[in-house]
Amino acid sequence: MLHPIIANARQHAHAPDHLQVKCFTIVPSPNEIARLRAEVANFEARGGKAVLTVCGPEKRLCAEIDTQGEGYGERGQYRILKGY
Repeated sequence: MLHPIIANARQHAHAPDHLQVKCFTIVPSPNEIARLRAEVANFEARGGKAVLTVCGPEKRLCAEIDTQGEGYGERGQYRILKGY
């Protein structure tokens, strides 16, 4: 939802008397806030607390893993994220 804020530009020394400035603020609705909070909780439950960084000279994305856990997948290429 957009809420207009109208400021009379005559407050400024060099502004013409007829000039008005319109600004808008974006305020999420209560339903949108609830939806965003649910989305954040889902993200955190599915890996949002993972510690990510960049690795190597190519600065590739990598995550901290549980080094005590076993590997999964056909080649053991998957590991559990630390903290999960």
